[in-house]
Amino acid sequence: MARWRSSPFVFCLFLAIGSNLPADLGRKLTFNAPLDYFVVAAIGRAPILILLNEAVVAGASIALGRKPQGGARLHAMLFGAAIFASFTPNIATYGSLQFAQNLPPALGVLFTAMMAAISQAGLWGETYLITQTVTDLLHGKPPIEPAVRKPWSSGAGKGAVYGFVFMLLIGAVGAFTQNAKLFEAFVSTGVFGAAIVGEFSIRSAARSWRARIRRRRSGAVSCANISAPRIICAGLRSGRRSGSAHRSIRRHGSAATASCSARCRARPPMPASISCPISRPSSPAGRRRLSSWRVYLFGTLLGGLVGGALGW
Repeated sequence: MARWRSSPFVFCLFLAIGSNLPADLGRKLTFNAPLDYFVVAAIGRAPILILLNEAVVAGASIALGRKPQGGARLHAMLFGAAIFASFTPNIATYGSLQFAQNLPPALGVLFTAMMAAISQAGLWGETYLITQTVTDLLHGKPPIEPAVRKPWSSGAGKGAVYGFVFMLLIGAVGAFTQNAKLFEAFVSTGVFGAAIVGEFSIRSAARSWRARIRRRRSGAVSCANISAPRIICAGLRSGRRSGSAHRSIRRHGSAATASCSARCRARPPMPASISCPISRPSSPAGRRRLSSWRVYLFGTLLGGLVGGALGW
């Protein structure tokens, strides 16, 4: 009972990260050493995030009726993820230091994008670790070390790519506008230059979106259109009598169906932004129909809530 009573205190750790508590704790841990405020705050965030990671993982095990997970590798990973996430705000500011400003434009953009990638990797990894542990708890999966390490690695990789590409684009646009000759040449083209840039951007995004949909749907097409002829041919080749052929077709069909189902289950689901608005083809010609208005209403409300939460 005492463990459950401590749950509100653990939840308040989320709110404590955004207050002055990390800085006050960091001063006590460093014995009031003359350090920068942001460094002291990062040192104070570290034990809070370590306690948060350990509490979430241990709480998930207790909620499933198990003992808290042990193992040096699991606790070392939780410790490292918390330390990394604690210093991500400091790492992000390195891209705007005077050292980065003195670099050549191309190197400065790359350095800033690299710092953003490293900082976003730690932040996304910590977020994925916590959310996936809670999700596994809802599905009855214990928080063992591989199940905790995999979402952290996935989140860190996605965060690094997002941070690098985003800041690379922002830095490239900034370097372009700071070059007076190039910027004036672009402005002199007027609406034609803007139209070319817009067309290139839209076509690049559309090409990437279509390729992603094609990869997601390729498995279902192969299962439906390729496996069936093979099943029938295998059955007809192996059976001399009609009854034997029928049994062989059923045997091969069951095996192929099980293989196809396993591949479909192993395939990750399509994102909601792609699979929700458009349903499966409703005719042999491949034409698609719009989904119910409830889908769009739910997506609008969900997007508004997420956007409002981020803005707040």
